[in-house]
Amino acid sequence: MSTATNVASLSASNLGKDDANASAEDYYVLIQTLRAGGMSAVAPRSVGVTCCTGDAGVSSIAGNLAKAAAEFSEQPVLLLDLSGLANSPRPSGEEHYRQKPVLTEVAQPTAISNLFVLRGEDLQEELLWTADLNAIDSLIRSAEDEFGYVVVNLPATDSSVCYQAAGLLNGVLLVVEAERTRIESATRAKNRLIHAQANLLGVVLNNNPQHLPKWLQDRLQ
Repeated sequence: MSTATNVASLSASNLGKDDANASAEDYYVLIQTLRAGGMSAVAPRSVGVTCCTGDAGVSSIAGNLAKAAAEFSEQPVLLLDLSGLANSPRPSGEEHYRQKPVLTEVAQPTAISNLFVLRGEDLQEELLWTADLNAIDSLIRSAEDEFGYVVVNLPATDSSVCYQAAGLLNGVLLVVEAERTRIESATRAKNRLIHAQANLLGVVLNNNPQHLPKWLQDRLQ
């Protein structure tokens, strides 16, 4: 782990979406650091995971982070998946819910003890919920009230849902892909999160190939 200007850079090649060697220990270290307040003045209870464009392994990282949190927590942990709500339309009128959801009744249990999953699409289908700013704020506040820890799988930073949700969470992690994410894209994503008043906790460097020095490659051949 190294730090850049105001941004902790987590070199985490094992956190990749297609990495068969993904290490649970990497997530345990990350979640312990987050929960201890090692990346923020106040330890966050709700953390979003997003990326510059596309997926970049965000779903896998958010899922494994939530799993690690559940294994450390005596309280229920919620993985809130808003990735399918990239550009949801605003509601007509003032009503955001048919009824205010009790998330512990709507969220689905998983095979992991203490870990529950809730997709934004399920809220839309079952409760006529629409992702505008007030509805997202109410959803996140409810999640923080009902669960001990909340990990939110966010769409990319160029989506309206990410922009609305980022500033409402206690903190956000930005995922960039090694050798694929351009510096210009990462800078735009960072600035967009800052403009949304998000607490940018750090940058996860995903799918880092960990190139060996030439002298070591020659010796191994």
